[in-house]
Amino acid sequence: MNTNEVIIPCRLSYANIWEPKQVNDTGDPKYSCCLLIKKSDTNALAAIRKAIEAIKADPASLAKWGGKLPPKLKEPLRDGDEEKDDENYEGCYFLNANANADRRPRIIDRACNEVLDQDEVYSGCYAKVKVGFFSYSASGNRGIGAGLEVIQKIRDGERLSGGNNLDGFEVLTDEGKSDEQRRDEFLALFFVDWTDAWCACDYDAAEFVRMRDAAVWDMCGLDLSGDRPHETPLWDLEEDAARIRTSFRQAYGIEWDEVRGRISFAEFVALVGGCPQDTPLGAAIHYRNPATKPKPTKYNRQEVEAWNAAHKAFELGKGRSSHGSEEGSDAAMRDVFAALKRATR
Repeated sequence: MNTNEVIIPCRLSYANIWEPKQVNDTGDPKYSCCLLIKKSDTNALAAIRKAIEAIKADPASLAKWGGKLPPKLKEPLRDGDEEKDDENYEGCYFLNANANADRRPRIIDRACNEVLDQDEVYSGCYAKVKVGFFSYSASGNRGIGAGLEVIQKIRDGERLSGGNNLDGFEVLTDEGKSDEQRRDEFLALFFVDWTDAWCACDYDAAEFVRMRDAAVWDMCGLDLSGDRPHETPLWDLEEDAARIRTSFRQAYGIEWDEVRGRISFAEFVALVGGCPQDTPLGAAIHYRNPATKPKPTKYNRQEVEAWNAAHKAFELGKGRSSHGSEEGSDAAMRDVFAALKRATR
């Protein structure tokens, strides 16, 4: 083991260790995990800090950073009490480690046998994790990252949600918060850590801003870039709640109330985006999108009228009275089919 590698006793959180995943369908897929390290574990913390200092002093690192230590160097070890409003981070430092898709971390048990059952190693269990620290410099961002190499499960622990569960979506509809507060809380839900976001964008600041602004707009209708005044969101968590429930059941065989606390935000977005047009949510998204409106010609007047009728039936802003129940969702679909039938007579 070289001087940049450390074996860290920790608790796993946000354990995306079995399959590489993208962040918001952007960037290269990666394995990743957040390591929670007790502040009382002075030996582990001393070893981590020693490895970090070694990276800082390495001539190869300094060469990447322009020959000197950057004033705003991003470091991997962070204080959970100061940065996280989460009881699981209390009394802990944390760091986020990741690995490229072609460098899957080894996952082993106490006897060093390979673990094959994915339910055995999870967010909340305790482990020893071998991490290799490295320097990076890309698109103006300079820092020290942590490579995920080996995970050895030591014992079970209370399962954590793994991050970004759907119970946190209420922040997006909290009218008591400013747009900036809702944006920041949204980003905290969406990204485990900024390091993951930077990795997803290959450390390209412009690409990160584009991804962030597009995601915030799509999810909660907040126009961060100021270039979407003519647009409206295509779906709404509150108004489309019944459609989401019905469509997930129809398209995927998923019962919303059973999975809402277990799937991640990114998984939820993927499910929403994948809903076929013949589901209530898929139809709503289709007809709310102005890009789907057929271009009027002298031959398709009825088709355009049918689209306009469907667009009006699915219009957002009508509140829960019409869309807040499965009955409301079904009624909206019946309105659309009736409009289509009238238009084709």
